[in-house]
Amino acid sequence: MNESSVYLWDDNNLAICAVVTVGMQVLFFIIAYACKFDKVTDFAGGTNFVILALLTFALAQVRIILKVLWPF
Repeated sequence: MNESSVYLWDDNNLAICAVVTVGMQVLFFIIAYACKFDKVTDFAGGTNFVILALLTFALAQVRIILKVLWPF
């Protein structure tokens, strides 16, 4: 295991990204189906990309942040 990374389920955090993606898409599908409009699905695709980018960046930085906050 690499010291500078945090692994939740796999080395590249692909599993957590898949879970987040499926969860977001299902949530936005339910909203679009209930409200009878399709505009929210475009928003879901864009926000999914941004959230996954921030999530993978944050997971890679957790170890560094912990070392700064708790240097012992």
